[in-house]
Amino acid sequence: MKSNRVLVSVSMMFLISFMLVLVSCDNTQKELQAEVDEFGIWVDNKGQEIEEASDKSWEEMNESWNEVEAEYNEMIGELDKKSSEMKQETLEQYWKVKDEYMELKLEIKAEIESRRAISKLEDSLMISGADDELDEVTADNILNVYQSFVDVVDKYKDNYTAEQWNLVDTYWDKLNNRKNEVEKNLSGEDNTEIAQLKIEYAGYKTVYKTGAKMESKNM
Repeated sequence: MKSNRVLVSVSMMFLISFMLVLVSCDNTQKELQAEVDEFGIWVDNKGQEIEEASDKSWEEMNESWNEVEAEYNEMIGELDKKSSEMKQETLEQYWKVKDEYMELKLEIKAEIESRRAISKLEDSLMISGADDELDEVTADNILNVYQSFVDVVDKYKDNYTAEQWNLVDTYWDKLNNRKNEVEKNLSGEDNTEIAQLKIEYAGYKTVYKTGAKMESKNM
């Protein structure tokens, strides 16, 4: 009888231990699922925040995104360590959210680069603040301005959206109008070089603005 009671006691202890392990595992999985859910919400919120920052400069966007990246890397550092404990369903959700973040990252980086490109274009035209009349552009420096403008467009032509290409065109028209105002003081050599730069710009516009428009229609 005594041996039976001992056997029953041992069995009960084993059963209780087994149940405690099951409860502990279940709690761990719930905690991991909650963390992945929270991670997904965080990515969604950051995407919305960036979309709402349409009035920010590229410098401000870049600074904000660097903060997002730092926060992301910290979260990923912790979750990656726990990923081996995740059940398959939670793990697949985790991978999906990481993929969504990478898509967001590519989108934001492209937007920052596009805004940087427009800013560089404004710098090339010596535009400061709301003053875009090109008063600083004279017969003495207009060839250099044309060259800087075309160089910037060449560098960033892949990044311009269709909307930004319209802005580029607007600036280009302003520069051409300014040339008409100072043309009487231009040398023949400067006129010839500017004509060549106009041809170069027209080539970029034909290929890349058309491509940007087609891409915009397909979105």
